[in-house]
Amino acid sequence: MINAKRRWWLIFCVIVIAIGIFFRCYNIDNKFYWHDEVYTSIRVSGYNNSEVVHKLFTGEIIQPQDLLQFQKITPEKTWKDSFNKLLEHPEHPPLFYLLSRGWQDIFGSSVLSSRSLAVVISFFVFPSIFWLCWELFNSINVGLTAMTLVAISPVHVLYAQDARESSLWIVTVFLCCAALFKAIKSKKKLWWIIYSFSLGLNFYVSLLSVLVALSQTIYLFLLNQFRITKLLINGLMFQFIAVILFSPWLFIIYQNHDLLQG
Repeated sequence: MINAKRRWWLIFCVIVIAIGIFFRCYNIDNKFYWHDEVYTSIRVSGYNNSEVVHKLFTGEIIQPQDLLQFQKITPEKTWKDSFNKLLEHPEHPPLFYLLSRGWQDIFGSSVLSSRSLAVVISFFVFPSIFWLCWELFNSINVGLTAMTLVAISPVHVLYAQDARESSLWIVTVFLCCAALFKAIKSKKKLWWIIYSFSLGLNFYVSLLSVLVALSQTIYLFLLNQFRITKLLINGLMFQFIAVILFSPWLFIIYQNHDLLQG
């Protein structure tokens, strides 16, 4: 039986998490659609900056609908157009933008639709951070506490409503870290494969994932006290496999390094 104190703590956590979910969904279509989100819509729709400038800056008065036409999926712009525009900005790996293209093909290109993908992805933060806490502390209470804190974290709520890759990156960071700890504990090759795949996905969301992989490498060396062990070899080998999985985009970055933008 769950004692009264623990039961009330569980009820409190569930209520706070529900509040966090509510604020992730609340009023997302009426908040200011800012600079970076506009660029997300433009690239997902298959346009680039030069096309927008060429078609709009003609000396004529520009109406709002003239700008909005470049932020909507149209039959004239295919998946190939969207992917080609992503190639022009290799500093942003393509996974979130391709997911967004598919999402908008189904649900349209409104502000609500564009942001709702990030909101839905942000829900996976809860099970992923719970899994990470379970692998680290083997404690349900710690996992629930972490979920509760993430639920009402202003930063996490803000990123959850942002039509950018931030929420997807947070989820994949938690997943690849949890998979690493699971692989270390279980010593089963299946979990190393899952870790490698999740780290590869993490790379395809953001180039900042290099820092995640670096921190995991440092952790592996410290865990093994800088000795060459089977565990260290497995960790480095499957990290290398993740890099191989990411190598097609690395090649694109190399080919288009002159186009790199912050």
